[in-house]
Amino acid sequence: MAPKFAFLICGIFQRFFWKDIPLNLVKPLTEKGSTVHIYYSLVNVSTFHVNIGSKEDYKDSAHFHETVFEKSVEIAEGHVKFAEIRQKDFEISDDFSGSTNDIMGMYSPTASSRAAKDGLNVIKRFECATHLYNMAVKNMKAEGQDYDVVGLLREDMGYTKPFGHDMAKWYDANTPNSMYTRDCKRYSALSDKAFLFGKDAARKFLPQVNKYIYNAKAIKEERPDLFGSYHTKNAEQYLQQLAKYLEIKVCIIPFSQLPVSDVVYEPDEGGEMSLCFKKQYIERGCFYKDRGFNIDEKTELLKKICKHH
Repeated sequence: MAPKFAFLICGIFQRFFWKDIPLNLVKPLTEKGSTVHIYYSLVNVSTFHVNIGSKEDYKDSAHFHETVFEKSVEIAEGHVKFAEIRQKDFEISDDFSGSTNDIMGMYSPTASSRAAKDGLNVIKRFECATHLYNMAVKNMKAEGQDYDVVGLLREDMGYTKPFGHDMAKWYDANTPNSMYTRDCKRYSALSDKAFLFGKDAARKFLPQVNKYIYNAKAIKEERPDLFGSYHTKNAEQYLQQLAKYLEIKVCIIPFSQLPVSDVVYEPDEGGEMSLCFKKQYIERGCFYKDRGFNIDEKTELLKKICKHH
């Protein structure tokens, strides 16, 4: 039986590159018989400036989620099950139990490094992910079904190829306690750009991920072998150690099997605005040796890497 998917999408409304989702995420899965449900929560940041391809991409929020995006997903035979565009971001407590420097290193919100803001954004994203996962659980109970795979995606993701084309290489219904991340920009741990969770792994990880950040001192004292400063020097390493602590099987899969990366609009050679992949988040090493991309796909992908971002 084809697996049921729930995808959780968090981020900034003005940076939501949504047009790829119906075509390259939803449709390839529904064509294989999968159920695909989308849950998203975006914050409307009026002061956020982004190079957009067309003003039509970012109409007012009500128009967007009631018509444009939802209908596009339905055409691809998926469903938007929960949608909100918030006027305020999630509030994050600054009352940490002990220094979090020992659990997220320079990415700790309490650190003095420039990366502290990035760490705070990671915490906000997982606060959102927990919120959306709770919505998905509520929906599952109401409909009497369970999701086999829960995906967590950022809002500014583009697709290097359709998702799920070789899903059989990684998905196994008999391993629901697995989480998957792509083999690209892992910083000696887990890439935090995108995750896939089996249903048991999602149940363990998503409701808990920020709990241990807020109680860094306690978790470090309990398991210094996992959360000592030597083991967690950044957000990626914290997420890896948390998976070990929760006894979740971590699977690093080829970039071609989780083919998403950060995108932005840039003018092309003709001066038209077009989407490109941020070069700092996609290296040739991520895809060039990946046998999941053929030579033509690799050549095209190289053309789509941004020149200025």
